[in-house]
Amino acid sequence: MFSACSRRRYRVRSLQRGLRGLMALSFVVAVALQPRVAHALIMGGAGNSPLNDPGWPEGAAAAFNCRYRVAWWEGPPFGGGQWHAECRGDAAGLNEVLQDFARIKATRKRIVVHDGSGHSFWLNPNREEKKQADTAIDWIFMVWVPDNWKRLQGMPARLRPRDEHTDKVEGPVPQIDVYTGGKINWADVKVPEGAEVIDERLEAHGYALSDGVVLEGTVVDLVSGAPLEATVHLESIEPQPKGGYKYTIAVSAVADRAGKWVVKKTPVGWYRLVAEAGGYVSRVLGYGQYDEQPKWY
Repeated sequence: MFSACSRRRYRVRSLQRGLRGLMALSFVVAVALQPRVAHALIMGGAGNSPLNDPGWPEGAAAAFNCRYRVAWWEGPPFGGGQWHAECRGDAAGLNEVLQDFARIKATRKRIVVHDGSGHSFWLNPNREEKKQADTAIDWIFMVWVPDNWKRLQGMPARLRPRDEHTDKVEGPVPQIDVYTGGKINWADVKVPEGAEVIDERLEAHGYALSDGVVLEGTVVDLVSGAPLEATVHLESIEPQPKGGYKYTIAVSAVADRAGKWVVKKTPVGWYRLVAEAGGYVSRVLGYGQYDEQPKWY
């Protein structure tokens, strides 16, 4: 058996979560643009009317209830406690919010930088193309109610909340995801002292915006850890009228002697990643839905 992972193992897990995310979206159709709605155990609303603090870390309410918020929602479906403030503004507005972010009483705080524009989950849960432009956002502030995080750790493994940026379970980390394809120039952002920055832009990983959506990873033997010269297929997923799915290879990448593989200019659509190597059982790495925005995975 072999293992296939990217430079950071959470990338494989995030692709796996992508499929569950698509399944969850099917339960929230038609709830967008409601002032305050609870549906499929996910609650949210539009606008920036202040919300009562449900038990966030001290100081988080100021960043969450900022004037730049256009929508908010709370998940996950099984237990809640993970709150998202979807915001629209320029670097000056973000810097204003970052001052409040810096005051949050938390051991760690994180900023993740992305290429492209963000899009509101709450205002466009089914990712309808005609609504994308009107529901663009520039950053998302995510914060957990710590008590909910702790309680959900008792759920089955597949339902436990995880920090996708580390394999360790250290507790929830307040996080701001910044999208630099809209109104924000990252060079104008003033990062608060002590905040961890993870740069997921293509240029930070040796790629250019012209490379589009870039997928990369490493294939290794699960037992020995030795790299494998495997082939990774990006297979399109097509639901069939009578049930089930049809999988068609759209792109293939051959891993080098170090086991590294890269797919550039990933086509738009819903796909699964499958790795295969001589003498090994093929393995589905996960699932992903990609659009035209440049991004590194």
